[in-house]
Amino acid sequence: MNVELACHDDAAARLRAPSFRESWAALHARCPWATGFQSPGFGLAWYDSYAEAFTPMLLASRSADGSLAGLLALAEEKATGRLVVAGDRQAEYRGWLAEPDDADAFIQAALAALAGRSLFFGYLPPGTPTGWVTEEPARSVCELEAHPRPLMRLNDPDAIARSLRKKSNRSRLNRLARIGEVRLEQITDPAAFAPLLDELAALYDLRQGAAYNKVAFRDDPHKRAFHLRLHAEPGLLHATVLWAGDQLAAAHVGVRSGPEVHLGIIAHSPRLAMHSPGKLLLLLLAERLGSEGVETLDITPGGAEYKERFANGHDQVHLLTVHGTPRQRTLHRVTRGLERTTRRALALCHIRPRWIRRAGRLLRRHPVRLPWLLAKRAAAWAWSQRELRVYSCDVAQATEPTAEAGMTRDLVADILCCAPDDPDLPRQAFLAQALARLEQGHHAYARVEDGRLAHVGWLAERQASAFLSEVHQPVRFPPDSVTLYGFYTPAWARGRGHYTAALRQMLHEAATCFGAARAYIAVLSDNAPSRHVVEKVGFAHECSLFERVVCGRARRWCEKTPACRIEVGEG
Repeated sequence: MNVELACHDDAAARLRAPSFRESWAALHARCPWATGFQSPGFGLAWYDSYAEAFTPMLLASRSADGSLAGLLALAEEKATGRLVVAGDRQAEYRGWLAEPDDADAFIQAALAALAGRSLFFGYLPPGTPTGWVTEEPARSVCELEAHPRPLMRLNDPDAIARSLRKKSNRSRLNRLARIGEVRLEQITDPAAFAPLLDELAALYDLRQGAAYNKVAFRDDPHKRAFHLRLHAEPGLLHATVLWAGDQLAAAHVGVRSGPEVHLGIIAHSPRLAMHSPGKLLLLLLAERLGSEGVETLDITPGGAEYKERFANGHDQVHLLTVHGTPRQRTLHRVTRGLERTTRRALALCHIRPRWIRRAGRLLRRHPVRLPWLLAKRAAAWAWSQRELRVYSCDVAQATEPTAEAGMTRDLVADILCCAPDDPDLPRQAFLAQALARLEQGHHAYARVEDGRLAHVGWLAERQASAFLSEVHQPVRFPPDSVTLYGFYTPAWARGRGHYTAALRQMLHEAATCFGAARAYIAVLSDNAPSRHVVEKVGFAHECSLFERVVCGRARRWCEKTPACRIEVGEG
């Protein structure tokens, strides 16, 4: 089979030609395994949005009448030379289009035209022919892995309705309804989609950053524009929001392939996490899609455990990797085997791989820091004594914040501005901590300068008790109080008054927004700068909690002032 190879300017010119786009759309309609990710709408949106990072490459075959009979749309990354399938990481399924009778012949000829270059397809579209992989020369350079694909078949609307009528789900919906009217809305207006995407992207990055240290929208400057472009393509992107009053409870954006919608970007408000809005969204979305004639909600292969809880069926997809040479394939298989063995060994020792990765990053970027931390911990085990001073303030007497305070409250986009390589504040650990605190109802106060997080602090409303990890002692607070904690200013932003500004704003809002009478804060006695700021703002010392460690054995006690209102030693 004759396959044409078009690269760079030649490929770009073809992509701009209306005749090529029409022929692409016609082939997509004839290809039995085609999904929305192989459509010209998706591919052209990706090529345009990522033009700064990738140059196009097209492999095509034509029938006797000149129409497209096969198409493998690729691109080359400018920075690395890496060859990718069009859509790259933005496409859940990556593959080629072909006439059914020429399916094997086309892909074999297309890969031969790549002259030994490696290409990772990822998951192939369901139903893609793969018999050719067992034949030479593909057999020597290809790796094909079968994976189950969880599906939510929508042919039984009564089953979804029964799930929504379960006592637990009714209770969740009723709790959301106390906030405001609960409704599911499909977003079709581009003007409404843009702000929704911004909010959804921040929530998605927060959760993915906490779980996997991946903040795709923040790290990828083209991802937002790409999704805006996709939404402009008729019928390609399905976007829905679950509202509780005027609050976004959860949202989903996924590609549609005819009678199937693929699970895509899904996130929910951490402040409403106790109501399981993500679960409710998927159930209500399935109900809505079924009523619109959609047959399947593709929950997509791999990853999160929650997917199996929604699946009522499965089929199979394949993960395809094409190596440049047989030697590269062998080396890759050996490397992957060693990685799996290492993971199993670490799991047996209860060691998480991310701990190893973090230690490796520390050693690479700060070669002295890790040994210093280990030595410091050993010295603390031998002998150490800490004093944690607990302060309180009557918020009614607090000074009003200045107009320049500039702290945002609970703005997830600002929290995401933390530095990815700060050794004092590792991004994944910080985002995981921030997510947990927001889910507990705590409030984040943050300041961003030039796109970087310059300061952050936390306020907990009416926190009955807390465990002070610095001295390993529990305390109980008066019922009409707030606690301020978790302050951090990176080295480059210190000395600018952010800590003082944050405290004043938090004290003011403790009274005006949260109805508190007192605010509490704890500071280590050897942190003189922090103590100075706290006392200057108006906090008074109530008690000190001590911990002394000698050869690993700890003794703890508390010394209170006459004005002390908190209880120590009762969790």
